[in-house]
Amino acid sequence: MFDVYFSPRVVRRLQNNHDAEVLAGFLGDLDRLGHSRNSILQYVRAAELLLRWLRRRKQPVAASPGHRVQ
Repeated sequence: MFDVYFSPRVVRRLQNNHDAEVLAGFLGDLDRLGHSRNSILQYVRAAELLLRWLRRRKQPVAASPGHRVQ
């Protein structure tokens, strides 16, 4: 679903992200909840930065109920 919201360059970056599955799930949740396109773009970018920050600090990413994080 990345390709629905992002340019091909950003889609490649997101798909190659270690946390692509988490980001895709988050994007899907935002879409299902009816968030605007602009909100989705901002929230996914913020989540990408947060996940990168957590990974650099070797912090675990906790999954919300119903989501699996590897």
